[in-house]
Amino acid sequence: MSLLKEVFEISAKNAYFLKGNEQAEKSLREVVDLVNDIIDHMHALLKTLGDRFSRGESAFAATMIHMVMPLSYGILYNLMIGNLPACYFHMRIILEGLTKSIIADIRFPEYSFFEYKLECLENLLSETRLSFSKMCNLLLPKIINRENTTTIIELWKDLSEKWAHAGGIVKKVVEKIVREESPPPWSIIIPVEYDDRDLSDLQELASYVKSIRRIIHILVETWRSAYRNHET
Repeated sequence: MSLLKEVFEISAKNAYFLKGNEQAEKSLREVVDLVNDIIDHMHALLKTLGDRFSRGESAFAATMIHMVMPLSYGILYNLMIGNLPACYFHMRIILEGLTKSIIADIRFPEYSFFEYKLECLENLLSETRLSFSKMCNLLLPKIINRENTTTIIELWKDLSEKWAHAGGIVKKVVEKIVREESPPPWSIIIPVEYDDRDLSDLQELASYVKSIRRIIHILVETWRSAYRNHET
């Protein structure tokens, strides 16, 4: 119970810090906007699919509701307890999941259940030994333009190399020690209370969340357009 009390108390203090600091507040605003975006996107997908949603026809819609929705809330909760690395883990999974699911829907329309579409895509990637970035370069330009494809690849690589991989986190810690003579608070204990040492990391988070919000919007609109064209 003492740990639960600590989580609650630190979350409340972090909320006060984020709302009361102009530089930090943007990270909270972007994350809340991400959650609201996902809710709006879900309503749009449900409207587009109608009864077909409940039959599990779309890999993209299934990924949105069963993966992206809870993970977006996870980003908010982790922000509140100071667990910034976990926010990036979640963003990477969201980006990878939505990218793969839109490819699966469009490349394997003959299957009427989302699991089969995703399995077919994973089998294809395994057989051809395509990495995520190679998959995007080969398959995504047929769905979205080359510029947005490049943006997705670069964002995924950034999330992976700078935050989601162990080497990236170690580098972040070392950079903080060299620059500020102390490690970042999130690298010592979770939950942790924010202070001014976290401002640069919080600003970086806001920038990444803004980028992923833009990519999600593009993928949703592309999926809806492709679905409508397929229906007609």
